Amino acid sequence: MRVHVVCTTHWDREWYLSAERFRFRLVQTLDAVLDLLERHPAYRFTLDGQAIMLEDYLEIRPERETEVRGHLTSGRLRAGPWYVQPDEFLVSGEALRRNLDLGMALVRRFGGEPVMAGYLPDAFGHLANLPAILRSRGIAAAIFTRGPGPEVSALGDLFCWRAPGGEEITAHRQPIGYGLTLSPDPEAARSQLRTALEELQAEANSHEFLLQLGSDHSRPQPFVPDLISEVGAPFVFSDHDAYLGAVQAEHLTLLSYQGELRSGQSHPLLSGTLSARLYLKQRNYALDDRLRFTIEPLLALARPYGAAPPETYLRRAWTLLIRNHPHDSICGCSIDEVHDEMDVRSQQAESVAEELGRDALERLGQSAFAGCLLVLSPQEGDRRLTTELLLARHEVTAGALRLGAQPAQFRVLRSALVSTLAGLVAELPQWLEQLGDRHPIRFLSWTVRDTHLEGEVDEGARAPDCPPPDTLIAEAIAAGVQTVELRVYQTLVQLSVDHLPEGEVAALKLQVAEAGVQSPPEQVPGLANGQLSVEVNREDGTLSVTEHASGQTWTGLHALRDVGDRGDTYTFSAVPGAPIKSRLLRTEPGEPGPAFGSLNLTYELTLPRQLTPGRDARSPDTVTMLIQTRVVLWNSARHLEFQTTFTNTALDHRLRVGFPGDGAGSLADSAGVTVIRPELRPGPETANWAEQPADAHPLNHWAAKQSPAGVWGVASRGLSEYGQESGLSLTLVRSVGWLSRDDLPERPSQAGPPYPVPGAQCQRIIQAEYAWFAAYQTAEQLGAAALAYVHPPRGWLVPTSPQSPSAEG
Repeated sequence: MRVHVVCTTHWDREWYLSAERFRFRLVQTLDAVLDLLERHPAYRFTLDGQAIMLEDYLEIRPERETEVRGHLTSGRLRAGPWYVQPDEFLVSGEALRRNLDLGMALVRRFGGEPVMAGYLPDAFGHLANLPAILRSRGIAAAIFTRGPGPEVSALGDLFCWRAPGGEEITAHRQPIGYGLTLSPDPEAARSQLRTALEELQAEANSHEFLLQLGSDHSRPQPFVPDLISEVGAPFVFSDHDAYLGAVQAEHLTLLSYQGELRSGQSHPLLSGTLSARLYLKQRNYALDDRLRFTIEPLLALARPYGAAPPETYLRRAWTLLIRNHPHDSICGCSIDEVHDEMDVRSQQAESVAEELGRDALERLGQSAFAGCLLVLSPQEGDRRLTTELLLARHEVTAGALRLGAQPAQFRVLRSALVSTLAGLVAELPQWLEQLGDRHPIRFLSWTVRDTHLEGEVDEGARAPDCPPPDTLIAEAIAAGVQTVELRVYQTLVQLSVDHLPEGEVAALKLQVAEAGVQSPPEQVPGLANGQLSVEVNREDGTLSVTEHASGQTWTGLHALRDVGDRGDTYTFSAVPGAPIKSRLLRTEPGEPGPAFGSLNLTYELTLPRQLTPGRDARSPDTVTMLIQTRVVLWNSARHLEFQTTFTNTALDHRLRVGFPGDGAGSLADSAGVTVIRPELRPGPETANWAEQPADAHPLNHWAAKQSPAGVWGVASRGLSEYGQESGLSLTLVRSVGWLSRDDLPERPSQAGPPYPVPGAQCQRIIQAEYAWFAAYQTAEQLGAAALAYVHPPRGWLVPTSPQSPSAEG
């Protein structure tokens, strides 16, 4: 028997304090660690399975880098493999892999070798596909605390964890939690060690035990090196790799488990974090999608043309994004200051992405793509393009258009005069340069009247026929112009087409159709294509959808329901009372066109303003929220798309949109695989759990139910929580005002400090994009359609340059 004593500290980089305030404590902590390593040759310390602690420390203590490098090289100081300790369900599987790449590279940059165990002590549950993600980076083990249910606890502290694809790792469940703080009294500390050993033995599958010393933001206890030396066998200083290596040397036959770890039996699962501050999750989703499916493909296409920017720019964008992925950060369960700083990181990453995309498009202007609409399709399956473009006003109203061989339609989102510039002609070059910094100049026109020039500029993707700005300057000077007035317009439109060519990349000509494109008939309050017919209930605005082929009708779709929430950022806690339903104010037909039809629905929702002072009921005073939803039915689609916008003016509530339908439990995609989530409700068997089961499940991209008609479901671009009772529902907003509370029946213990967090009330404009899918024969078919929706084709009008070759349509 041997007890591997791993000295550590669980370091939430930001949580109830900001990152900089915690860094102040981190520097003091690692100063103490380095001093103990210097004084005690047998002592070892592990940096919580993440490497960013090295970066944060050495930015303040660069003079101690030599010491850090020496201890990393010797293996007495360990870090990684993660860059940050992530939440697994609220970020993409690719982001988890990039997280590992950054962490392992950082440790090696400072002269060490990363810990080769997926150490996730405090993550709020674990992915079914985590074994495959870890194996993809050469990691063959995981160590965790939260998430196991009765079926996993029965396996003991070690088991073989198998991913759906067959990848296997050795998993260690920490029976007594991820850290122990010892008493400074020697006899009391020895008693704690004996008790811990007995508890570990009770669930052990091996003669090798793992005991961690150190907890949340704890500094190393200076008496521990002498204490462990005096106690002696079976206690030895160790690290995760040494412990797992000793386990492997035993050649144990371990029981196997396949599936997620999302139970609140032993430790609170804290599933309310799936919907706390949803705006953070949506912004993270959009930036992840942009980097993977826009910026990286554009950079790859542009590589042969011109000098590419350094690869460190792309790494910088990913690093900024992943710094938002610690579980207390992306989960929305920190103080307001933390989440304000997350917005800054997101803005910085978006700025890098913007410049990388602009540079790639300019270099593609020297390729055969010049002058064409470049379309990238991230997913196979039905390809429907909806992309925002900045185009000249005269082209927006040009009539019937084609993209390649397909009819296309424009939807004008905004067309406005954004500025007027007036002054001397000498200022014209500076104005044009400033405009070019914001947007390429798409369209120029001007008239010279005596010594005065009147011009119009439309900002946007540069058109092939747009004269260079230098031409305007030269003509103005030649004409003796002395004064200039420029009116600057910005026209934002959406270009849509129902069918795109096969393949990931297409370069298509956008042109006015010669003939043969008929205007669609005038729409009535409903939608129909060759597959689905949609009707609107005039009272509550729910939809009835009939599938033509099967004759099946779904009713009550898109039901807006609101309930009071007395919980905190960690846990939803419903206030007694029936859900409040919306009322339909009006239905208006949207823009007709050759690609899709649409309806604009306006709902009214009258809600209690907040909770009563006793927090056991909703207040009698009310606020009214107007909810605008645009419903889109593409011409050849078997799904409906929704774009919903409202200003959240109520406090202490949760608003969901529901889609009734048959089926028990749910299917969902999760980091690249499909998982099954059975229904589990609070009952006698869960009465003693650390947290009661909740109808709140992580939404990666889509969720579905198996019904007699087939597999039907929902999908979303960035919404991260769904419910599976009485159909499927999506959370649009959850408003709470407390970081943590200790008076919730669902979770009797505190999950964090009892701090007020007014920002978690989400008093802001809420925008959500989601879809409902009629039944498919298999989950694979529905999943392919859903992924084609959540990661749609995207397009850009590639500018031209004097060196551009002629492009093929």
